[in-house]
Amino acid sequence: MRKILSVLLSVLLLSAVLFSNVYSSACNGDLQGVKEALNSGGDINELGYANKSALMVAADSGHSDIAVFLIESGADISIVDDNGYTALHYAARKGLLEVVKILLERGADINAHPASSMFYEGYTPLILACDNSKNDVTLEVVKYLVEKGADLERVEYAFRSPLIAAIFSKGTNTVKFLLESGADPNRPAKDGRTPLYLAISEGLPIEGIEALLEY
Repeated sequence: MRKILSVLLSVLLLSAVLFSNVYSSACNGDLQGVKEALNSGGDINELGYANKSALMVAADSGHSDIAVFLIESGADISIVDDNGYTALHYAARKGLLEVVKILLERGADINAHPASSMFYEGYTPLILACDNSKNDVTLEVVKYLVEKGADLERVEYAFRSPLIAAIFSKGTNTVKFLLESGADPNRPAKDGRTPLYLAISEGLPIEGIEALLEY
């Protein structure tokens, strides 16, 4: 038992060394901790697990207040992690509209996408937002990204467009919005299945299927 406790303590100490208080506080949703760490000289851009920055983990954890604070404090918004994602990817996936707006205002690449990742190649912030569109979690972010010029027809490694991603997520209102915005209703996935076929096979609610039939 003593040996196990010793190993656990070593792991905790190593984590404390590897990840700054800025990073760990961001992970824990501790805004005050982030502020104190920065005031003590902490590195706002230090990378943690999978080369994610504190800004990325704050966005990925849904902590809008911390993400906004880090951006306004000068965090590098262009850092790319091991998945090929930027902070904008994580904010879009979580539906953090305020964070998405600030990132775009600061010059974040709206169509950024991993170029050589086995499972994430081609994923743009818009595709990720559509991939989490069930129950309208990301609908406002999707609308904003499209308004700002996000590519409606860019596809990821399996040739899934934002429309197909929304269909898989059963995001009916997102599907309807994308169609209204000019998304191609006939562009198939890599295996040749069309959006309509996928909508039926994946159980998209009838309103979404009817919208596809209209276009």
